[in-house]
Amino acid sequence: MNRNRRNPQGRGVRTTCAIIGASAVATLTVLGVAAGSHPGPATNYQAGSGDAPTNTAYSVPIAPTMNLGATATFSAPGTEPPTEMASPGVKAAPYSGA
Repeated sequence: MNRNRRNPQGRGVRTTCAIIGASAVATLTVLGVAAGSHPGPATNYQAGSGDAPTNTAYSVPIAPTMNLGATATFSAPGTEPPTEMASPGVKAAPYSGA
């Protein structure tokens, strides 16, 4: 008789999840706007870690360019015909099932 009636408990869970999701989106939007509007600290990096003397200017290391050398050599195909069926060089004795 009451097949079309929905479970009232399921509605509360769905509503609660929707409220939590909407508040999460609103919170992240506010945090994103607040964090994006500040320029942040000045990028005046100082040396002093490792072997560098303190209070000197930091110089960014420059990496050499990447070598894109060829890894394959192209040549004319051989004069032998291609192998039609491979055969093993060494054959083992048949398994006896012991």
